[in-house]
Amino acid sequence: GYCETRGGSGMGPAAYSFSLDESLRKRLDRVPGLYRLCRAYCAGEIPRQKRMAQMNSTRVSPSQFGEIYQMTLDCARTLGIGVPDVYLLSDAALVNAWTYAFDDEAPVVFITSALVERFTRDELKFTIGHECGHIHCRHGVYSTAASILEMAGTLGAGLAALLSVSMRLALLSWIRAAEVTCDRAGMLCVGDAGPALTTLSKFMSGAIFGEGELSPEEAAGQLESVKETPVRLLELSYDHPIPARRILAAKAFAESEVFSRAHPERGAANPIDKERLDQLCAGYVRL
Repeated sequence: GYCETRGGSGMGPAAYSFSLDESLRKRLDRVPGLYRLCRAYCAGEIPRQKRMAQMNSTRVSPSQFGEIYQMTLDCARTLGIGVPDVYLLSDAALVNAWTYAFDDEAPVVFITSALVERFTRDELKFTIGHECGHIHCRHGVYSTAASILEMAGTLGAGLAALLSVSMRLALLSWIRAAEVTCDRAGMLCVGDAGPALTTLSKFMSGAIFGEGELSPEEAAGQLESVKETPVRLLELSYDHPIPARRILAAKAFAESEVFSRAHPERGAANPIDKERLDQLCAGYVRL
Protein backbone atom coordinates (compact mmCIF):
# COMPACT_ATOMS: atom_id res chain seq x y z
CA GLY A 1 0.00 0.00 0.00
CA TYR A 2 0.97 3.61 0.52
CA CYS A 3 3.44 2.76 3.27
CA GLU A 4 5.48 0.31 1.26
CA THR A 5 8.80 1.23 -0.33
CA ARG A 6 8.26 2.40 -3.90
CA GLY A 7 11.62 3.23 -5.37
CA GLY A 8 13.33 6.37 -4.10
CA SER A 9 16.02 5.99 -1.49
CA GLY A 10 14.50 2.76 -0.22
CA MET A 11 15.28 3.91 3.33
CA GLY A 12 13.08 2.07 5.78
CA PRO A 13 11.58 3.86 8.79
CA ALA A 14 13.90 2.03 11.18
CA ALA A 15 16.90 3.72 9.56
CA TYR A 16 15.93 7.15 10.88
CA SER A 17 13.02 6.87 13.33
CA PHE A 18 13.40 7.95 16.95
CA SER A 19 13.79 4.85 19.14
CA LEU A 20 11.46 6.30 21.79
CA ASP A 21 8.74 6.52 19.14
CA GLU A 22 9.15 2.80 18.45
CA SER A 23 9.28 1.68 22.11
CA LEU A 24 6.27 3.76 23.19
CA ARG A 25 4.24 2.54 20.22
CA LYS A 26 4.95 -1.06 21.22
CA ARG A 27 3.57 -0.27 24.66
CA LEU A 28 0.40 1.09 23.08
CA ASP A 29 0.07 -2.08 21.02
CA ARG A 30 0.08 -4.11 24.24
CA VAL A 31 -2.89 -2.22 25.73
CA PRO A 32 -5.87 -4.56 25.22
CA GLY A 33 -8.37 -3.18 22.72
CA LEU A 34 -6.68 0.20 22.23
CA TYR A 35 -5.62 -0.32 18.62
CA ARG A 36 -9.05 -1.67 17.62
CA LEU A 37 -10.81 1.25 19.31
CA CYS A 38 -8.58 3.87 17.65
CA ARG A 39 -8.90 2.15 14.29
CA ALA A 40 -12.68 2.09 14.55
CA TYR A 41 -12.72 5.85 15.04
CA CYS A 42 -10.33 6.33 12.12
CA ALA A 43 -12.50 4.16 9.87
CA GLY A 44 -15.37 6.57 10.36
CA GLU A 45 -13.47 9.83 10.54
CA ILE A 46 -11.10 9.60 7.57
CA PRO A 47 -13.82 9.10 4.91
CA ARG A 48 -15.78 11.97 6.48
CA GLN A 49 -12.74 14.24 6.35
CA LYS A 50 -12.19 13.33 2.70
CA ARG A 51 -15.77 14.21 1.82
CA MET A 52 -15.49 17.51 3.68
CA ALA A 53 -12.22 18.26 1.86
CA GLN A 54 -13.85 17.61 -1.51
CA MET A 55 -16.59 20.08 -0.60
CA ASN A 56 -14.57 22.89 0.95
CA SER A 57 -10.91 22.59 -0.05
CA THR A 58 -8.63 22.53 -3.09
CA ARG A 59 -7.00 19.26 -4.08
CA VAL A 60 -3.38 19.57 -5.15
CA SER A 61 -2.59 17.98 -8.53
CA PRO A 62 -0.09 18.34 -11.39
CA SER A 63 -2.36 20.99 -12.96
CA GLN A 64 -3.51 22.67 -9.73
CA PHE A 65 -0.86 24.05 -7.38
CA GLY A 66 1.65 22.02 -9.35
CA GLU A 67 4.65 23.22 -7.34
CA ILE A 68 3.18 21.82 -4.14
CA TYR A 69 2.31 18.61 -5.96
CA GLN A 70 5.92 18.31 -7.12
CA MET A 71 7.16 18.81 -3.56
CA THR A 72 4.84 16.03 -2.41
CA LEU A 73 6.01 13.78 -5.22
CA ASP A 74 9.66 14.44 -4.32
CA CYS A 75 9.04 13.65 -0.65
CA ALA A 76 7.14 10.47 -1.50
CA ARG A 77 9.99 9.33 -3.74
CA THR A 78 12.62 10.11 -1.10
CA LEU A 79 10.84 8.01 1.51
CA GLY A 80 9.57 5.40 -0.94
CA ILE A 81 5.83 5.75 -0.40
CA GLY A 82 2.86 6.36 -2.65
CA VAL A 83 1.89 9.97 -3.29
CA PRO A 84 -0.75 11.00 -0.73
CA ASP A 85 -3.73 13.21 -1.50
CA VAL A 86 -3.03 16.80 -0.44
CA TYR A 87 -5.74 19.40 0.19
CA LEU A 88 -5.31 23.12 0.79
CA LEU A 89 -7.70 24.48 3.41
CA SER A 90 -8.77 28.12 3.33
CA ASP A 91 -7.71 29.42 6.73
CA ALA A 92 -5.89 32.74 6.93
CA ALA A 93 -5.18 32.45 10.66
CA LEU A 94 -4.22 28.83 11.37
CA VAL A 95 -0.63 27.89 10.46
CA ASN A 96 -0.77 24.11 10.45
CA ALA A 97 -0.62 20.83 8.52
CA TRP A 98 -1.75 17.36 9.51
CA THR A 99 -2.36 13.87 8.14
CA TYR A 100 -5.23 11.43 8.47
CA ALA A 101 -4.43 7.83 7.63
CA PHE A 102 -4.81 4.24 8.66
CA ASP A 103 -3.43 0.98 7.39
CA ASP A 104 -5.60 0.19 4.36
CA GLU A 105 -6.93 3.66 3.58
CA ALA A 106 -5.21 6.13 1.26
CA PRO A 107 -3.78 8.93 3.45
CA VAL A 108 -4.82 12.57 3.25
CA VAL A 109 -2.57 15.52 4.04
CA PHE A 110 -4.16 18.87 4.91
CA ILE A 111 -2.26 22.16 4.68
CA THR A 112 -3.73 25.53 5.62
CA SER A 113 -3.48 28.52 3.32
CA ALA A 114 -1.82 30.54 6.09
CA LEU A 115 1.06 28.06 6.20
CA VAL A 116 1.55 28.16 2.42
CA GLU A 117 1.55 31.97 2.46
CA ARG A 118 3.96 32.41 5.35
CA PHE A 119 6.50 29.63 4.77
CA THR A 120 9.32 29.59 2.26
CA ARG A 121 9.31 26.87 -0.40
CA ASP A 122 11.90 24.83 1.53
CA GLU A 123 9.96 25.23 4.78
CA LEU A 124 6.82 24.03 3.02
CA LYS A 125 8.68 21.04 1.61
CA PHE A 126 10.01 20.21 5.08
CA THR A 127 6.44 20.32 6.38
CA ILE A 128 5.17 18.04 3.61
CA GLY A 129 8.07 15.67 4.25
CA HIS A 130 7.15 15.63 7.94
CA GLU A 131 3.60 14.61 7.09
CA CYS A 132 4.88 11.95 4.67
CA GLY A 133 6.95 10.63 7.59
CA HIS A 134 3.74 9.83 9.47
CA ILE A 135 2.65 7.77 6.47
CA HIS A 136 6.02 6.07 5.98
CA CYS A 137 6.25 5.07 9.65
CA ARG A 138 2.64 3.84 9.85
CA HIS A 139 1.65 6.31 12.53
CA GLY A 140 -1.82 6.67 11.05
CA VAL A 141 -4.16 4.91 13.47
CA TYR A 142 -2.73 6.29 16.70
CA SER A 143 -1.82 9.73 15.34
CA THR A 144 -5.30 10.22 13.86
CA ALA A 145 -6.80 9.18 17.20
CA ALA A 146 -4.58 11.71 18.96
CA SER A 147 -5.82 14.38 16.53
CA ILE A 148 -9.42 13.41 17.25
CA LEU A 149 -8.78 13.81 20.98
CA GLU A 150 -7.74 17.41 20.31
CA MET A 151 -10.98 18.20 18.44
CA ALA A 152 -13.70 20.24 20.03
CA GLY A 153 -17.21 18.83 19.99
CA THR A 154 -18.71 15.40 20.28
CA LEU A 155 -16.18 13.46 18.20
CA GLY A 156 -13.18 14.24 20.41
CA ALA A 157 -15.26 14.05 23.58
CA GLY A 158 -16.64 10.68 22.49
CA LEU A 159 -13.22 9.12 22.08
CA ALA A 160 -11.92 10.72 25.27
CA ALA A 161 -14.83 9.19 27.21
CA LEU A 162 -13.78 5.70 26.09
CA LEU A 163 -10.14 6.12 27.09
CA SER A 164 -8.85 6.17 30.64
CA VAL A 165 -6.69 9.09 31.71
CA SER A 166 -3.60 6.87 31.70
CA MET A 167 -4.38 5.64 28.17
CA ARG A 168 -4.83 9.20 26.92
CA LEU A 169 -1.54 10.28 28.49
CA ALA A 170 0.23 7.26 27.01
CA LEU A 171 -1.15 8.08 23.54
CA LEU A 172 -0.04 11.72 23.82
CA SER A 173 3.39 10.71 25.13
CA TRP A 174 3.89 8.50 22.07
CA ILE A 175 2.74 11.11 19.55
CA ARG A 176 5.20 13.64 20.98
CA ALA A 177 8.02 11.16 20.32
CA ALA A 178 6.61 10.39 16.87
CA GLU A 179 6.83 14.09 15.97
CA VAL A 180 10.61 13.89 16.41
CA THR A 181 10.71 10.98 13.96
CA CYS A 182 8.72 12.96 11.41
CA ASP A 183 10.88 16.05 11.75
CA ARG A 184 13.74 13.75 10.73
CA ALA A 185 11.75 12.57 7.72
CA GLY A 186 11.14 16.18 6.70
CA MET A 187 14.85 16.96 6.93
CA LEU A 188 15.71 13.94 4.80
CA CYS A 189 13.19 15.12 2.19
CA VAL A 190 14.40 18.72 2.00
CA GLY A 191 18.08 17.76 2.37
CA ASP A 192 18.94 20.63 4.67
CA ALA A 193 18.68 21.36 8.39
CA GLY A 194 18.03 25.09 7.94
CA PRO A 195 14.38 24.91 6.83
CA ALA A 196 13.57 22.59 9.73
CA LEU A 197 14.97 25.03 12.28
CA THR A 198 13.26 28.07 10.80
CA THR A 199 9.96 26.20 10.42
CA LEU A 200 9.97 25.18 14.07
CA SER A 201 10.92 28.72 15.08
CA LYS A 202 8.01 30.07 13.06
CA PHE A 203 5.62 27.83 14.97
CA MET A 204 6.70 29.73 18.09
CA SER A 205 5.95 33.12 16.54
CA GLY A 206 2.80 32.37 14.59
CA ALA A 207 4.82 32.62 11.35
CA ILE A 208 4.35 36.37 11.11
CA PHE A 209 4.62 37.71 7.58
CA GLY A 210 8.14 38.36 6.32
CA GLU A 211 11.41 36.85 7.42
CA GLY A 212 11.51 38.70 10.76
CA GLU A 213 14.48 38.04 13.02
CA LEU A 214 14.07 34.40 13.97
CA SER A 215 16.89 32.81 15.96
CA PRO A 216 16.61 29.03 16.37
CA GLU A 217 19.42 29.18 18.93
CA GLU A 218 17.61 31.72 21.08
CA ALA A 219 14.34 29.81 20.75
CA ALA A 220 16.05 26.63 21.97
CA GLY A 221 17.51 28.57 24.89
CA GLN A 222 14.01 29.24 26.20
CA LEU A 223 13.74 25.54 27.05
CA GLU A 224 16.05 25.88 30.04
CA SER A 225 13.75 28.36 31.74
CA VAL A 226 10.77 26.11 31.08
CA LYS A 227 12.51 23.15 32.71
CA GLU A 228 12.98 25.09 35.94
CA THR A 229 9.27 25.37 36.78
CA PRO A 230 6.35 22.96 37.30
CA VAL A 231 4.60 24.62 34.33
CA ARG A 232 6.52 22.16 32.13
CA LEU A 233 4.04 19.48 33.29
CA LEU A 234 1.38 21.15 31.17
CA GLU A 235 3.09 19.43 28.24
CA LEU A 236 1.66 16.13 29.44
CA SER A 237 -1.57 17.13 27.71
CA TYR A 238 0.15 18.31 24.48
CA ASP A 239 0.15 16.28 21.27
CA HIS A 240 3.42 17.91 20.10
CA PRO A 241 6.64 18.67 21.95
CA ILE A 242 7.08 22.40 22.40
CA PRO A 243 9.04 23.84 19.44
CA ALA A 244 12.19 24.47 21.50
CA ARG A 245 12.53 20.74 22.17
CA ARG A 246 12.01 19.91 18.49
CA ILE A 247 14.65 22.47 17.49
CA LEU A 248 17.26 20.80 19.69
CA ALA A 249 16.31 17.36 18.36
CA ALA A 250 16.49 18.59 14.75
CA LYS A 251 19.91 20.16 15.31
CA ALA A 252 21.16 16.83 16.69
CA PHE A 253 19.79 14.94 13.69
CA ALA A 254 21.61 17.32 11.34
CA GLU A 255 24.86 16.18 12.99
CA SER A 256 24.05 12.46 12.79
CA GLU A 257 25.40 9.62 10.68
CA VAL A 258 21.89 8.99 9.34
CA PHE A 259 21.61 12.49 7.86
CA SER A 260 25.23 12.46 6.65
CA ARG A 261 24.71 9.22 4.73
CA ALA A 262 21.60 10.58 3.03
CA HIS A 263 23.10 14.01 2.30
CA PRO A 264 26.90 13.78 2.46
CA GLU A 265 27.27 17.25 0.96
CA ARG A 266 25.65 18.76 4.08
CA GLY A 267 26.64 16.20 6.69
CA ALA A 268 28.71 16.90 9.79
CA ALA A 269 32.48 16.35 9.75
CA ASN A 270 32.29 13.99 12.74
CA PRO A 271 28.72 12.69 12.76
CA ILE A 272 27.22 11.05 15.83
CA ASP A 273 25.87 7.51 15.64
CA LYS A 274 22.16 6.77 15.87
CA GLU A 275 22.29 5.36 19.40
CA ARG A 276 23.89 8.55 20.70
CA LEU A 277 21.46 10.63 18.62
CA ASP A 278 18.47 8.95 20.22
CA GLN A 279 19.94 9.36 23.70
CA LEU A 280 20.33 13.09 23.12
CA CYS A 281 16.81 13.42 21.73
CA ALA A 282 15.32 11.46 24.63
CA GLY A 283 16.89 14.01 26.95
CA TYR A 284 15.52 16.89 24.91
CA VAL A 285 11.91 15.66 24.92
CA ARG A 286 11.84 14.33 28.49
CA LEU A 287 9.46 16.35 30.69
